This record gives sequence, structure tokens and C-alpha cells, in this order.
Amino acid sequence: MMIRRRSLLAVLAALGVGLTIGVAKPVAAAGSAAHAHMGHVMEAWKDTPEGKGLLPTAFGEADVAQKHVGLALKTPDDLASLQVHLRHVLHALDPAMEKSGPGLGYGLINAAEGASKHTGFAGGSGDASDNVKVHSEHVTTALNNAVAAAKAAEAEVEKGLAASSAADAKAAAEAVQALLVQAVDGKDANGDGSVSWQEGGLQQARQHMGFMYKGEGMEMPAE
Repeated sequence: MMIRRRSLLAVLAALGVGLTIGVAKPVAAAGSAAHAHMGHVMEAWKDTPEGKGLLPTAFGEADVAQKHVGLALKTPDDLASLQVHLRHVLHALDPAMEKSGPGLGYGLINAAEGASKHTGFAGGSGDASDNVKVHSEHVTTALNNAVAAAKAAEAEVEKGLAASSAADAKAAAEAVQALLVQAVDGKDANGDGSVSWQEGGLQQARQHMGFMYKGEGMEMPAE
């Protein structure tokens, strides 16, 4: 029996067939279109900074935007300071609108839109499992919510940059801060004490990408 087993393993090895027992599949399994698009969302995309996934890139830009709106509100009576930091927020949201700044140069809006698009591609792939199809809807909904909140924040930034008084710029910055929280954490719209994927933002998108990876027997990549 031992000889037979060894012979079988030798034949499988010669054919390039591996046996994996009790080990999760690698991330973004080769040959699957659905898994490839999952990888674009979470692992790597061709034009992102450092080639990171689109969703981690969105989180990176959101971090910069939240940091700088917080810095803006530390000087609520200083119009010039408020507007400097609002420009930094704008760069993190949409570098096409503000060319220079401390952001990654990709844009929260661009990254979240790209992540939504590739999640949709994953769910629409011919080889997509029911698991991918179900969670792709959840992820795209949350990402589209994040995009809407980020675009609303961008509009408030523009108001702050056009303001002629610190009071008006401060009011805009406060609105931006609230919208950025919504873009990242979602919003409990129905007041039930939790944020569902229907109400979600980037965090809920990441959570449901985790469910998608787990359902495929794949390891969720570290960001």
C-alpha cells in the first residue's frame, strides 16, 4: 500500500499535479477570471501607486484626506490654514482637481470606482461561483456608496476653497469630515445600530471581500 501511494504521488508529481491538504488556496488563483478581478481589487492593479490593489489604494487616500481635514479643523479661525489643508484633502480625493499634495496621486474616488468596476467584473465572469456573485453585489453597493460620499465631500471642499471667511470654510470642512467618515465607515441610515452592506462604505466593502475570499477557499491578502 505504501509503495502504491508513493508511486501515485510520483506519477502526479511528474504530471505537474500537486496535492494540497488542509491548506487554503493562494490568493487570486491563476486561470480564473473571477479570481483575477478579485486580485485587482485587493492585491494589485497596473496603474496604482506601488502596484497595490484598488481597495487598499482607496483606503490609503481616505487616510490622507481624513488626516488633513482634521488638521484643517485644528485652526478653525485661520482661513488660509483651512484652505491649505482642504487643498490637501482635494488632492487625496481627486488629484485631477488638485495636482500636488500629500496624497498618493491616484485619488480616493478613482480607486473606489475602479474597485467597484473590477468587483463587478468578478461577479460577471463566466467562471464566477455563486459565492462571488452574491458578495460582488454587496461589495459594489458599498463601494458605490463610498464614491457618492467622496464626491459629496469634494463638492464641500470646493465650497471651502471658495469661501471668503474662516467661518464658511470651517463649516465646509466639518461637512467634509462627516462625509469622509461616511465614505469609510458607511452610515446607519435606518438607525438600527449597525451598518449593513447596503449602507456601507469602504470598511463594509473590505469585509465582504473577505467573505468572498473565504468562500473561494482563498486567503484574504494582507494590505
